[in-house]
Order: sequence, then structure tokens, then C-alpha cells
Amino acid sequence: VIEGMGHAIPKDFHARVEEAMEQLIVGEDLIPSLDVSYIGNEGFLFEAYGSKVLIDGTGTLDSSQFMALSKPLQEKFRKAEAPFDDIDLILVTHRHADHFDPELTIASMSANDKTLFVANSQVIRQMYPVAGYTRIKHRIIEVNNQRGSTSKLTLSGIRMECINVPHGPYMVDGINRHEKVDNLIYVVDFHGMRILHPGDVTVESNVERFAELDLDIAFLLHFDRSETTRKWIDDRSTKPTVVPIHISPAKWDETRVAFEESYPDATVFKDQLEKRTFFKSGDSILWANEWSF
Repeated sequence: VIEGMGHAIPKDFHARVEEAMEQLIVGEDLIPSLDVSYIGNEGFLFEAYGSKVLIDGTGTLDSSQFMALSKPLQEKFRKAEAPFDDIDLILVTHRHADHFDPELTIASMSANDKTLFVANSQVIRQMYPVAGYTRIKHRIIEVNNQRGSTSKLTLSGIRMECINVPHGPYMVDGINRHEKVDNLIYVVDFHGMRILHPGDVTVESNVERFAELDLDIAFLLHFDRSETTRKWIDDRSTKPTVVPIHISPAKWDETRVAFEESYPDATVFKDQLEKRTFFKSGDSILWANEWSF
């Protein structure tokens, strides 16, 4: 085509094209990207430039209210088999069984001796009586437990902030049943892609903590659709992609419609191990599911 237009092809043309394609494929010196796979409920597996991080992906509590880790995936995780092989970090927001299973986590860490584990003391205490705990306890990082405190960590090349706040309220007969549950909010920088994972709290109830925070992806509880939260999203210097979490599979369709009314450009995961690649530009690619369970 170039020659047909009367232009000579430079001698190094093909080499330069190949080099550009390699950079595009690898992502070097171009737009940062992040692979995100849905594990269930609030669990996601993040992969970027050789790093692999799991947040809240080990919950096994079976309920119609959320998607638990399936039995076949539990076995994959237990044995540290793909897609759970070579996990660098496991981050847990709080102690509830729809987010964390101590026995399954210890088994996976025993099968992968490089995995580090980050959580608060309420989570870690659940691991004490489990067989195998003493073999992996040196790879457990306990985050400061003072409410309102922020811990800054760099682990396996991943920078993060861990913010300790109360779990969102769950009222029964006028009593908040979750008043004493601590929840870690994670702000994680994956080599240039920054995400917010709040666990079981709303941005609305913690918006003052994030006044200056810029993000690429904001995971929000599916009901966190208040004017306060929407304004916070709109006020970011670069508007982040918004992803709803803690969705009941039985109510997925109606939840998606309601969420997209507040966040029209939201990315809504549905299927276990559904995988998307997010780019710094705000674009994303949906990949075919590599795993059938």
C-alpha cells in the first residue's frame, strides 16, 4: 500500500512494526492494563505484568444472596492450580464467610509457598486453630487494627493502602449486628492501574477519606448509588470505571438495570471466572471464559 502511494518503504520498516506490536502485546511503555476475573460475590482475581492478587475470593458460604466459590473452583484454589497458581497476594476485607474461608486459604498457601496474606486481626484469629497455620504464619501480614487508621504497604512489588473502618450496618430489631466487625478498604496500585475495593462498606459513608483519591476502577456495593457517591465518581480528575459487587445471582438482571441507571458506563460481571482487561484509557475487553465449571 505504501509503495502504491509512491512512497519508499524504509529498510527498518518491518523491524519497527514488529517491535511496536511486541510493545503493544506486552504493554511496555504504553497504556497500563489490568486483567480482572470475577471469582464470586466480592471476590476478584487481578493480574498485571506478572503479578497476581486475589481479593475476597475464598468465600464458601452458600446462599441465594451472593455467588460463593464453586466446589470445583474450591479444589483448584486448594491445590493452587490455574487460575489460582502463582498468586502473590491474598487480601481479605473482613471475617465473614462469604468473603473468607480460613481452612481453604491455608491449604492454598501451603500449596504455593510464595503467597502472602494480608488482613486484620479478626480475620487472622480465625486461622489460628486450622491445621497448617503454623507452617504459613510467617507469610501473614496483620494490618493495624485501630479504626480510622491507614496502613501503607508494598508487597511483591504491589503498593496498597489499607483503611480500617467499621463494617456497614446490618440492622435486626433496631440492633446493628455488625457493629463490632472491622472492615479493610483496599486501594491497590497495580503497576499504574489503581483500584478501590471497599469490602462491605459504601463510599458514601467514607467519602471524606477519598476526597483526593484518583482511580482507574472503583468497585462499589451494588446499592451504593446515592447522590454523594455519584458526585464523588464524577468529581475524579479521570472518571473511573465502576463495577458493582455483592450481587445476588437471583437478582442479577434487576440489579444491573438499577446500577446502570446511576452509572451508565458501569462494567457488570455476571459469570464466575468472567475475565476482562481494563486499560488506563478507560476501555476494556471481555475475554471468552477459559474455564468451564
